[in-house]
Amino acid sequence: QHYLFLIDDPSTRNLVKGRQLPKGKWMSIGRDPNNDIEINERDVSRHQLQLHIANDVITINNLNPSNGTFLEIVPPSDEP
Repeated sequence: QHYLFLIDDPSTRNLVKGRQLPKGKWMSIGRDPNNDIEINERDVSRHQLQLHIANDVITINNLNPSNGTFLEIVPPSDEP
């Protein structure tokens, strides 16, 4: 299982939203309500990126937003 977490404040690592991601489907992420995952924040472009998971490989297609895309991949943990 794969999850996407949005971090509100990187300094405190405050996790705002968590969502399980389906395998084998491209998902669009951005501010526009037509995206699979809508992030209603000013710093997010209407069409920020696309995400795909298959065979435990995560592929990210950056849609060249004007404000950039920053990612942090965190390995799984046994901690709750």
